[in-house]
Amino acid sequence: MSLEFDFIVVGGGSAGAVIAARLSEDPSCSVALIEAGGHPPARELMPAATASLQLDPETDWMFTADPGKCGLGLVDNRMMVPRGKMLGGSSGINYMAYVRGHPGDFDAWAEHGARGWSHDEVLPYFKKSENLLPSNEIAVDGDAHGSSGPLGVSVRSPVLPAAKGFVAACEVAGIPRGDYNGRDRERSEGVASLFQTTTLNGKRQSTYHAFLEGEPEERDNLTLLTGCQVNRLILDTSGDEIAVTGVEFTEKDGRGKVAAARKEVILSAGAVGSPHILMLSGIGPRRELENADVPCVHE
Repeated sequence: MSLEFDFIVVGGGSAGAVIAARLSEDPSCSVALIEAGGHPPARELMPAATASLQLDPETDWMFTADPGKCGLGLVDNRMMVPRGKMLGGSSGINYMAYVRGHPGDFDAWAEHGARGWSHDEVLPYFKKSENLLPSNEIAVDGDAHGSSGPLGVSVRSPVLPAAKGFVAACEVAGIPRGDYNGRDRERSEGVASLFQTTTLNGKRQSTYHAFLEGEPEERDNLTLLTGCQVNRLILDTSGDEIAVTGVEFTEKDGRGKVAAARKEVILSAGAVGSPHILMLSGIGPRRELENADVPCVHE
């Protein structure tokens, strides 16, 4: 069976689920979303179930790393590096803290050549995606938030007395109450606040639940290929520039498949997965590729 799509999205996690949902809003485009895991289990909706999802091979890639001297008390000196393996990715196994990057970081990226990434340019998209539920427990910079987007953001209810006490103690120490996702965060003394979390009505809001679940995943022009692990990008090196024309992947039963992209391949397999796939494809540091017997296509 020939698999050909306009767009192929590799990884259905924090970024990929959003990208696939947004691209497939155009009915003239065919989109494939390839995810190594499956749909999230029912317990993933429970905020308190986070720990049970980490170090579970069905929902976590089970990565570990050597933290150096910080890991001397750990088994084999290794610490866990949770990475989600399901639709929603790491947004399905994290602790749901909704914390945006600092405006100064976005502006610095733009100043160094990342056109379109200044804070003023990305803020409308934060607001467009967000559905912040009102709460009397936190200070909110209204101009920095949205209330009609797909991603539910809220404050835990009921609020734990210890959490209230912590914020009150910060105020006594000279750290004012404020909105750490608004302009307050630029104060030199910082701000104190209860967490804003990616939850809605007491349930987790991973990017799968917020952007893909329901109508989007049922679209005729969106194909979900779950349980499929991408092994490498297919590269066309015949022209002046290297072009990505598709992907090779392995289905859950071990069968190898190829999918071709008429327009683009979007690699959104995570902070570990994306560079791994690039290196398996021959894109990366030449010395490391040669040590792994992978021909270097582009250093």
